[in-house]
Amino acid sequence: MKLLASHFKLKENRTTFSNEIICGITTFLTMLYAPLFTPAIVAETGMPYSGVFAATVLTAGVGTILIAVISNLPIVIAPIMAFNTFMAQTICLDMGFHWREALAMSYMSGFLMICLLWPANLRRRFYLTIPDSLKYATCIGAGLFISLVGFKRANFVSYTSPPGTFTTDSGGALFSDSSSVPTFLGSATPEHIVAIVGFIAIIALMALEVRTRQRYGAFFLGIIVAAFVGIPLNVTQISSLKFDSFISGLNEVSFSFYGRPGVLSLFDAPGKVALSIVLVIIITFISIAMLFCTIGGIGSRFEGTFTAQKMDKSIKAASSVTLLSAFLGTSPPTVSVVSVAGISSGGKTGLAALVTGALFILCLPFAGVFSSFPHAAVAPALIVSGVLTVPLIKRVNWSDFEEGFPGIITIIAILFTYSIVYGIAIGYAAHLLIKTSLGKWREVRFLVHVIVIAFVALIALRSVLKI
Repeated sequence: MKLLASHFKLKENRTTFSNEIICGITTFLTMLYAPLFTPAIVAETGMPYSGVFAATVLTAGVGTILIAVISNLPIVIAPIMAFNTFMAQTICLDMGFHWREALAMSYMSGFLMICLLWPANLRRRFYLTIPDSLKYATCIGAGLFISLVGFKRANFVSYTSPPGTFTTDSGGALFSDSSSVPTFLGSATPEHIVAIVGFIAIIALMALEVRTRQRYGAFFLGIIVAAFVGIPLNVTQISSLKFDSFISGLNEVSFSFYGRPGVLSLFDAPGKVALSIVLVIIITFISIAMLFCTIGGIGSRFEGTFTAQKMDKSIKAASSVTLLSAFLGTSPPTVSVVSVAGISSGGKTGLAALVTGALFILCLPFAGVFSSFPHAAVAPALIVSGVLTVPLIKRVNWSDFEEGFPGIITIIAILFTYSIVYGIAIGYAAHLLIKTSLGKWREVRFLVHVIVIAFVALIALRSVLKI
C-alpha cells in the first residue's frame, strides 16, 4: 500500500487509494466493449474468437499497466473499433489479405512506431506536426463515435431501407445504399429499459457531483444499477464462477504472422508488395495521429492531471504496445477516449490505470462472469463518456475557415463513414486542400502530407489492382 502510494504520488495529487480503485473499476467497466466487441469484429476474418479474446484482454491489461507505471496517468490503452473495422473489413474482407498478413502489417507498424516515437526529439516534432484544430476535432470525433457505438449497442438506433435498395451476399450480410435512414427506439424492449435506467442513474449522479462537489462514482454505480435491473428482465445473464479456456486460443493467434500466409506471403507479387507498404504506412501514421490527438485532447480537457512530462512518457510507452498486440494476435491498440470515464470520476494517477489493467488480466479465467454484463448496461457509460470530449470544441477557432472547416469535416466524416481512420484522412485532406488553395502549402506539416498521400496511393492501387 505504502509503496503504491509513494510511486503514484497519491498525496501530491490530492487523491486517495480507495478513490483511485473505484475510478479504475469504473474505467474497466466502461471499457468492457473492447474485449466484447473486438473478438466479434475481428473473428469475421477467420481468426479464432477465443484467441482474439485472450489477445485483446492481455494487450489492454499489460499495455495499460505499462503506461500506468511509466507515466502515472489514469489512461487506458486497448484495441479499439477504429482499427478493428479497418483491419477486418478493409484489409481482410475487402482487399483479400489473410488475417496473418494483417497481423504482419501490424507488427511492421509497431516496429516503425518505436523507431519514430522513442527518440524524444522526434516525439516532439510529431506532436507539433498536428494542427491544434485537427487534434481536438479528432478527439471529439472519436468521442462521439464511442457515443454512437453506445446508442447502437443499447438498440436506441435502428436503420430502415426502402425495398429494392439493399442486397445480401453469400454469407447473408445485408448491404444497403445511402437511402437507409436511422430511426430512434421504436417499441420499448427490456434492453431499452436497462439502458435508460443506467443513463438516468449516471446523469443524476453526475449532476449531484457537480452540485455537492463530491465524487459518487457515477459511471461505476450507473453500470452496476443497470446490470442489476437487467437481472429480473433476463437481460443480465448470471453465470457461475468457472474457468474458461479462452487463454488456450492464444496458441492459434500469437506469433502467427511468421511464415506463409504471413509476412512472407506479402512479397508474393509486386502489386501486393506496394499495397502492403501503403497499408503499413497508413496504420503507422494514423496510429501516431490518434495517439497524439487522444492524449493531447484528454490532457487539454483535464489540465490539472496531465502534465507535458507525463504525456510524453505515456506516448513513449504506448508506442511499444502496438508491437505487443501483433505478437499476441489482435488489432493495433491506442489510448481510448473512454479513459474520460475514470478521470471524470476523480481518477488522477496511474494507480487507477493499474487497477484497470489488472482487472483486464484477471478477467481471463472468468469469461462467463465477464460477459454477463449486457451491452445495454455498458452502453450509457459509452454515450456519456463520449459526450464528455465535446467541451474541447471551444478550443477550435471556428470563425477561422482554415481551422474550423477541416475540424468539422473530420468530426462529420468520422461519424458518417463510421470510421475514425477514414475520418482522419478526410479531415487532413481538407486541411491540405485549403492551405494549398490559399498558397500556404508550406504551412502543412509532414504528418498531414504522409497520411493524405498514403490514402491517395491506397485508392489508386485498389483501382489498378481492382480490389
